[in-house]
Amino acid sequence: GIDIETCSAADLSDYGAWAYSQHESTIVYVVSLCYVEDGVPGSVWRWYPGQGLPPEFLGYLAAGGQLLAHNAGFEHAIWTNILQKDYAFPALELTQWLDSQPVGLECNLPTKLEGLSKSLGTAVQKDMAGHKLMMRLAVAREVSGEYIYPKCTDTELELLSLYCDDDVLAMIGAWTKLKPLSVLEERVRRLDQRINERGVFLDQHFARKVRKLAERRS
Repeated sequence: GIDIETCSAADLSDYGAWAYSQHESTIVYVVSLCYVEDGVPGSVWRWYPGQGLPPEFLGYLAAGGQLLAHNAGFEHAIWTNILQKDYAFPALELTQWLDSQPVGLECNLPTKLEGLSKSLGTAVQKDMAGHKLMMRLAVAREVSGEYIYPKCTDTELELLSLYCDDDVLAMIGAWTKLKPLSVLEERVRRLDQRINERGVFLDQHFARKVRKLAERRS
């Protein structure tokens, strides 16, 4: 299981996960991870920028080990465009990513982890007080060409990390209560991820002209 906390001057809802992860202001606070064996989670451990990765974790990934995230497109984007690029994390295949969100959606359960964990009665629930702290620490500002990041004390970083830990455990708890995606939906999910990673063709010259016309009319 994996969850990542970040900060950026880019608005995630406007940019989307991939462009957000490529924005020059986007930074990573902490990565929380937890091994799961036979449906039982172990202890959560963390990675902070500047640290190395445990050899056993690298070996797990090299052997094709999978990572579970909720709305995994975000973690995949941050992993690829920040952790892999700036911190030498290993490259992963799309098949190594698992996602608890579409598994819940196929059962007509809530999209967000908070609602999913509540509906399934997981042992660990999403920390909503920590969520408020995360929202405050997640937003940077651009002032005169420079990025101003919110002040994050050591205590706040620990609280943010605990929030990240709880997200991992809540997600694992939900995952172990759900059946795997149907074969068809799993194929759709993987196709969706390939399309998102590749992008789509766009006539940028035409798009810029249309934008100018729209600006003139507004």
